[in-house]
Amino acid sequence: MEYQIETLPTADDALANGRLTYRQMQLMAAVSDDPLTAAAELERLGFEVVPPSGNLPLRPNEY
Repeated sequence: MEYQIETLPTADDALANGRLTYRQMQLMAAVSDDPLTAAAELERLGFEVVPPSGNLPLRPNEY
């Protein structure tokens, strides 16, 4: 019981799922805002990143 309140047995799972969904949405927004930094970090982690053909994505503040 965090904060000394009573909760339903499924409350912790519901909160964890909500936090996960929120973090995923925030990550998607951040990647959309700065795909080059996201690609660089994925490459640093060992992923192979293939850029799209055509115009390269913009860096932040180049909108």
